[in-house]
Formats: sequence, C-alpha cells, structure tokens
Amino acid sequence: PDLDIIIPLYKSRSNLGPLVSRLGDWIASGELDVRVIFVDDGGADGTFEALPMALANVRFKSLSLKLAKNYGQHTATAIGFSQSTAPLVATIDDDLQHDPFQLNTMLSTLREENVDLIYGIYDKKKHSIVRNLGSFLLKKILWTGGRDYSAVTSFRLMKSSVVSVFKNVQLPVIFVDEYLIENA
Repeated sequence: PDLDIIIPLYKSRSNLGPLVSRLGDWIASGELDVRVIFVDDGGADGTFEALPMALANVRFKSLSLKLAKNYGQHTATAIGFSQSTAPLVATIDDDLQHDPFQLNTMLSTLREENVDLIYGIYDKKKHSIVRNLGSFLLKKILWTGGRDYSAVTSFRLMKSSVVSVFKNVQLPVIFVDEYLIENA
C-alpha cells in the first residue's frame, strides 16, 4: 500500500458503519493504494466481532487486530504502527471526529513542506471530560521535560521512518507522541 491508516477501536460497535463508509468514500475518491489497520483495544461491546460485517462490502484492504485486554489508545496505536508496511502512515480516531477527507490537505502539506510528521486539529473536540482531563494532565507532565505537546492530537500523518521505532515494541506504550516527535 501507499498509505496505512491506523484506527484504534474501543467500544466502537455503533460507529463502525459510518466510519467504514466514510473511509470507503475517501479511498474511492483518490488514487492511493490504502490499507486500514483496525486495532480493537479490548472493549467488551462486540466491536471486533462486528467488524467483519462492517467490512463485508468495502473495496479497500484492511487488517484487523484484537488486543487481549484494554491497554489504552496509545498502545493500540503502537501495535498498529508495528504492522504498517506503507511509506506513509496516518492515524485517526474511531469516532469520526477526524474526517478522512482532511487527509488530502495533510498529504499535500507533507509533500510541499517535505516534513516527516503532521498533526491535524479538531474543528471542535467532542471527547468526554475524563478523556480530555487525562490528555491534558499527560501533556503537562511531559511538558516538564521541555517539549510542548499542546497541539498534539491523534490525527496524524507521517512517513514510515517516524514509526519505525514501534516495529519491535514489547511493552505497553504510554504516550505515542513522545516517540513520534523524537523520531520526526
């Protein structure tokens, strides 16, 4: 593939149809050979079991992985990175807060600016207060190490060289972006 898209799934059963449909529309509108890597992060709502049905009529390549338990979004993302083979890798959330069509702008910027890593932004962040608080605290803790993670989101596009650090990951990953920024 030209592009691997990593999507961590957690209790996403109700989002699978719209997510797969929107991905299919974006992939069909372009000329890239795209593979989508779904990583179920141990949610107990039957997401992984429902995934084959959601993917039954798609025209894009996919890989589906299931973690034995809930390790968290960053570890699920790192596992997806370890399975990527494309020269470009993107990550999006499972709740469609990131429209796959915005990848077109990110792809253009990556090529025009010749950068290794790009973060997308939210039009309006719609995560739970608990998730927002956890992200805020983690970014503040890591900022004390001298890096500003305030603009970091889970909507990313990068060259494969940036994710190569995850090819042999053995331990749960706490914060993917610390590794990505270090290697970009």
